[in-house]
Amino acid sequence: MRKGVKIFLGVTSLTILAIFSWFAWFLWIGGYWENMPFVNRYSGPMRFKQFVVDSIPPYISDIRGGYSGFPQGQVTTYFSFDKPPADWSFLVGWVESANPTSEQVTILFKDELEISKVYKHREKEYSLAIDEQGRKALLYVP
Repeated sequence: MRKGVKIFLGVTSLTILAIFSWFAWFLWIGGYWENMPFVNRYSGPMRFKQFVVDSIPPYISDIRGGYSGFPQGQVTTYFSFDKPPADWSFLVGWVESANPTSEQVTILFKDELEISKVYKHREKEYSLAIDEQGRKALLYVP
């Protein structure tokens, strides 16, 4: 092979590697990786532990989703449950909304869940939107 062809292939390979590395770094730093189907089963429990309760109770399952990345910058973590919210031991620092239909989380996610209850964290802007009939819920952190 000629010297010019070898140099061209080397430069091309390094350019492709640099572009791939930059793209992977962008996905990681921006948080976009958390909602990719093959990893959101990891990021969902991670965010649930971070914002709700460190030890996930056995009646909470199918946790998926995470940080939405720039520019939204919000956490949206979906989960299912087997026990009614009234029996959730981790809701100590949360208060039930008197008007769940007016909450921001309900307005944003009304097409995805039939939200019947919304719990808001007493000190932070976290919300738990509950679909009691479908036994599904979501954690929303704006």
